[in-house]
Amino acid sequence: MLLLHIGRGKAGSSTIQNTIDLNHEALLAQGIAVPSRASEHRGHAVDVSFGMQQAEGHEDALPGLRALLDDAANRHVFVSSEYLFTATRPEIDRLRQAIGPHDVRIVAYLRAYPDWLRSLYAQGIKRGRRASDFDAFFETAAKRAPSRAPLSRWAEAFGWERLRVRHLAGLDGGGLVADLESVLGCPLAAGPDQNASPHWIETEFLRAVHGHAASTGDTAPPRAALAAVLTVLREAIDLHAPDDAMYLTLSQHRALEDAYLADAAWLAQRTDAPLPPPLPDRTRERPFLPELAATPQDVRETIARRLRRSLRLKEQPEVRALVLATIAEHWPQARDVGDDAAALPS
Repeated sequence: MLLLHIGRGKAGSSTIQNTIDLNHEALLAQGIAVPSRASEHRGHAVDVSFGMQQAEGHEDALPGLRALLDDAANRHVFVSSEYLFTATRPEIDRLRQAIGPHDVRIVAYLRAYPDWLRSLYAQGIKRGRRASDFDAFFETAAKRAPSRAPLSRWAEAFGWERLRVRHLAGLDGGGLVADLESVLGCPLAAGPDQNASPHWIETEFLRAVHGHAASTGDTAPPRAALAAVLTVLREAIDLHAPDDAMYLTLSQHRALEDAYLADAAWLAQRTDAPLPPPLPDRTRERPFLPELAATPQDVRETIARRLRRSLRLKEQPEVRALVLATIAEHWPQARDVGDDAAALPS
């Protein structure tokens, strides 16, 4: 049987994929095969989704999947890729044809849409894909929140009885890993949760860095090159403990909340997915649009001082120049003050 985790993205996919990696040998010993990665991308079986798209270089992905299914040593084959969530109907039909007579069970996890959209915004910035502020992002991204169309395509191809949808807010008894255990039918060793949402100051600092690079025609540094910067940001946030910010306005939050609850009620009529608990009541308007200029003065001075003195950052002169130029542009009043104890080897 093919066990297919289709996402959605920003709803526990990285945790699932890292748990599968951690338990790969134990799963294989129990007759559960997992396609190997043909790519360094975090999508666990990204080449399967590319094979469904008939992408060049992935022509062997679907025949390879069929070979695993045909192997009598494999009781199940497990595939996880958040890219499958938005697969088109022709792509899903190619998968259905490729697996032939083998049965399939499909699992998808949803997250409350207000939280999901904020996480999606932060993810795009972390990967250097986005430099617009949240309100501009909301205008184009909010329409992607409803899940009816993507889930309907899978259900129409394979049947609602083969589709298992769970809401992260409604998982009991161990959460996501325990629910995955029930899908696979075996115990799993749990690793750490992945991709926790960053503090708004971390998100907005990275957005400013990528935006400054774009405005000057420079190439934004990859996330790995910003490790020293991220360490300093986290230390400063932990030191001063500024409140996290609301990204959504009251009307934005309510629109996404309404869409989420409507989809949950719609799914409850078609699957055994329990309705999530009521979302926290949102009655307060967003105090400010999160952007770097809104960082409290004490936090910005600590960040600026430690970044100027970071020994690790001095070993990356191009990245350091970009970061200091970003500080000068957005925090022109951030002073280089403080004792030498601030010069952490970050």
